[in-house]
Amino acid sequence: MCSFIMTTKEFLFEDKDFNRLSKKRGPDFTKSCKINKFNIIHNLLDISRQQIIQPNIQEDVILLFNGEIYQPKHANVDTLSIIPLYKEHGVSFVEHINGEYAIALLDEKINCLFLYSDVFATKPLFYSVEEEHLGIASYSSELVKLGFTKINQVPASTVVSIDLKTLKIKQNQHSKFSLKEFKTSYDDCIEAFTNAMLIRCNDKISVGLSSGHDSGAILQWCLDNKPKAN
Repeated sequence: MCSFIMTTKEFLFEDKDFNRLSKKRGPDFTKSCKINKFNIIHNLLDISRQQIIQPNIQEDVILLFNGEIYQPKHANVDTLSIIPLYKEHGVSFVEHINGEYAIALLDEKINCLFLYSDVFATKPLFYSVEEEHLGIASYSSELVKLGFTKINQVPASTVVSIDLKTLKIKQNQHSKFSLKEFKTSYDDCIEAFTNAMLIRCNDKISVGLSSGHDSGAILQWCLDNKPKAN
């Protein structure tokens, strides 16, 4: 987990209480900065141990990212994969990735901010546009502290685009899929589970157990396939 806050409103970066809840999602490193009219805080949970500090800026694109991209990866670091994919495929680049994510991507060339959630919205992402101000945060409570009252969560499998000149909002679905039931066996389910494990457990791993069937299945797969373990 990581977390971030991005807003056109002013606040005190040194106000630790303001970032208290968000920092719990990213206790390893916090960066505060101002880029153009945006005040930004990013809290890093450094699972990769590569200290990839955000926001990530490449030319005229600014990125804040929480989650993990499993496929594809550039330079073996998922955070550094996103902007190249955006430059290659455009706004619909998420159609070409497999991962769990909340993404805020600002393209200064076209003066537009894009907010993305994955197909199940596994990572929280909230936004608010009120009068001339804009706020984006991993927790809605941070937007409340900033004085926003009309707060929306980015829905699952959705890209929200905000024109920074007009503050007009558009919302579109990405990665569309059907929930219609037509399978007659568990074969495809087992294959999908195996594929999901292979892309997630290709390095040293640890498994946190609960009493649910899902964690039991994950542990059993790890034991059967003997991946590297911590």
